[in-house]
Order: sequence, then structure tokens, then C-alpha cells
Amino acid sequence: MTESFLHYIWKMKLFNSSELKTSKGENVLIINSGEHNTHAGPDFTNAKIKIDDTTWAGNVEIHTRSSEWKNHKHQNDDAYKNVILHVVYDHDDTNNNLPTLELKNKIDHTLIKQFEYLMHTAAWIPCEKSIRQVN
Repeated sequence: MTESFLHYIWKMKLFNSSELKTSKGENVLIINSGEHNTHAGPDFTNAKIKIDDTTWAGNVEIHTRSSEWKNHKHQNDDAYKNVILHVVYDHDDTNNNLPTLELKNKIDHTLIKQFEYLMHTAAWIPCEKSIRQVN
């Protein structure tokens, strides 16, 4: 699992969005996942997320593990003060007050296997064996 693949999953909404909850059990509704930011700062800007009864507008930061928030020192960076949701594959840091959404059990395992295959194949064109599946 890579952060860039998580960006793709978030952007394309390739996860089960039913009954989403933060790590603290708050209900999450994604109204707008935001615009992908390819520059410095949070990964998605202008997102709109409802957490329990409050609708938030701001930024979304994505990491493979929630502990990367502190490892990257985002808590000391003003560019990350407007992050409304931390989206992670694996929530491994329970000492963070930031609303955190773990996607590990929300992504289809087949999608992850296909990604891993494409990233690790020795084929010259990674998807060459899949071309016959395209109309």
C-alpha cells in the first residue's frame, strides 16, 4: 500500500462508503472529497465532510499509517491547521485528537491485489496480460 494509491482510492471513491466511522466512533459522511493537491500542503483541499451532526469544510490529509502525521510534524505546520479529516489505511496512533478515518477494511481486497501485481510485475508493460479484457 502506498500513499499515492490511497490518494487514487480517495479521489475515485473506490472504497465502501457505507457506515463510515472515525476511530472514535463518530459517523462520517463524505459530501465532497475535495480537490487533489499535487503541491505542498494537505493532500485534498476544499473538502466537505459531515462528522456526526457537524458539517466541516476544509482539507483532508492522507497517510498509509496515522502515526505519519506526527512523523511528518504536521502538528507544527500551519499549512495543516485546516485539516478536517485524516484518512489512513492503518490507524496505528491512538494518541491523536484529529478525526481519523481508517480505510483498511473498506477497500476491496481484489483492488489491492491488482495494484500490488501491477507494481511488482516484471512485464515491460504492467497491464499487458489484461489487454484482452478491454473491449
